[in-house]
Amino acid sequence: MARVVLISPDPRRAGPVAAALRALGHRVDGRRSTAAALRVQADLYVASTELPPDALGRARAPVAWFRPEGAEAGEHPADRTLDADAGEARWRVLLEGLLPRSLEWSGLEFLRTIDGPVSRYSLLRAFFLAYRTGATGRFELTEAGRWSADLREGTVVAVRGVGGLLAGLGVEGTEEDDLEALLGRAIAAGHAPDEALRAAARGLGRTVARATLDGAGRVRFVEGAAPEGFAAPLPVPVPRMLAEGLAAERPARVVRRAYARRRRAAVRVNVPADAPEHRLGLPPRVLGLLRQAGHAETLGELVSDPRRGETDEAWLAVDLLVHLGLVETAEPETPAEAPASALSDALPPETGDPREAALEAALADIEGKEPWEVLGITSSRLANEGAVNRSFVERSAEFHPDRYVDASPRARALAERCFAAVQAAREALRGREAIEELAERLLAAEEGRPYVSARERAAARLLAKKGEVAFKKRDWTEATRQFREAARRDPTEWTYRFRALHAAWLAGEADADETVEALLALEGPAGRKRAEVLFAAGEVRVKQGREDAAMALFRQVVELDEEHVGARRYLRLHEMRRQRQAGQRGGLFGLFRKR
Repeated sequence: MARVVLISPDPRRAGPVAAALRALGHRVDGRRSTAAALRVQADLYVASTELPPDALGRARAPVAWFRPEGAEAGEHPADRTLDADAGEARWRVLLEGLLPRSLEWSGLEFLRTIDGPVSRYSLLRAFFLAYRTGATGRFELTEAGRWSADLREGTVVAVRGVGGLLAGLGVEGTEEDDLEALLGRAIAAGHAPDEALRAAARGLGRTVARATLDGAGRVRFVEGAAPEGFAAPLPVPVPRMLAEGLAAERPARVVRRAYARRRRAAVRVNVPADAPEHRLGLPPRVLGLLRQAGHAETLGELVSDPRRGETDEAWLAVDLLVHLGLVETAEPETPAEAPASALSDALPPETGDPREAALEAALADIEGKEPWEVLGITSSRLANEGAVNRSFVERSAEFHPDRYVDASPRARALAERCFAAVQAAREALRGREAIEELAERLLAAEEGRPYVSARERAAARLLAKKGEVAFKKRDWTEATRQFREAARRDPTEWTYRFRALHAAWLAGEADADETVEALLALEGPAGRKRAEVLFAAGEVRVKQGREDAAMALFRQVVELDEEHVGARRYLRLHEMRRQRQAGQRGGLFGLFRKR
């Protein structure tokens, strides 16, 4: 099932097309203008030939065209244009070549076609598809080692050729062994049959994940193939088996590193049409994240929980959803990285209309800018609803399509792009919260300080609380990770950096001298807060054995906070030791000192 946006100035003339697309099982949303349509995430745009051929030059999905009854043939691509009443069969043929390949991964019919390189047919997706469809058959992997797995109604019942299937139990095998032989060895070694079957499921999950990540070899699905000899259903459902296997092969630290530069990537959901949600068999945490993905704009937003912050579980769930094809990520377009000819290739040829050059310059100036910059809101004084509305009216009137009815096709297309960009900017700044956030952002820029949104600030506070809990449990490594992430989210709060430095030293991740230097260089703390920083630096010096340097820091602490218990205790103990040592040099020994 694909999401299709149907664009027609007269929705009544698009009725036959909408009926045909819905009959094919696709979700259809109607829009009257291209500007409104381009704001909708879609798998396919189907537009009326009443619109110019270049009207959807900025579409991020394939475009097809329909010709309403009585409309004249235009310059639209003939291989992607059908009459409005063409019927289901012709629309099916046309859409097969236009819909994203990810939509192929649906239904038993596609499962039967799997026969090719693993780099094309992901084993993780193939096993997941077989589970959803309740398939019976055999997956055979060749070239990069030979092994096979038999399924009966979506459940794995036999495995052959995976020598390390029970490596988790310390049972070694060969490529000639099947599941029966390995289970026999495990039981002989004292393991319960159920324990051995669960270990086999974990081993197969890791094998499937490893083969997918390596991308080597060929895979084939043979429908209806029956297991040769022994068959025992593995007690772990295929989706959970795949989730555990992928997490074992790609732990959270690897996943975080892999997606580090894709946090701003747009998120797209591909819900399979061959099974309802309850048949996906995913763990609750993963299923919950899949539901959230439909509302998240970016990958970073998807993994950020307002209450829990970013967790390893969220990253592992996202990684699983991506490998199963349920979620896709796409890097945001960067105009600076686009080829120089991209603009001219997507537009009609130049005609000499004097307005074309001005509109090209305006579009180049608008694209890539932040919404408030598009509307000319560059001062915190102008960050209010009235100023935003006035700017929007002025900018939209400048590029309104009605002003360019008599212009060349290229000028009209350029004006429509500018107009769409202005509308998108206004939508981004709609609402009280958006305006307040803009005012804070601009004020921060004017004052030369970093800006942190309320969402990021809240997430940082939650991470810091987790860090405090880990600190109390003396889990210094976990505390360091949480405090560092909190400091990254909110660089304006010095306490996060302070706690991260202290925890990192306790965890043995930082040198003592470097830690003291970084603590003393912290900007922000004053008074008693500064005393806490100096006290931590003093404790580091104590552990180093540099007592004089430590006492100097503790004296500074007492100057800032006379009631600081810790610093006063250190100074008192130091004085007692000094007096004890002086007494040992005096007493009876003093009678015999040379005069």
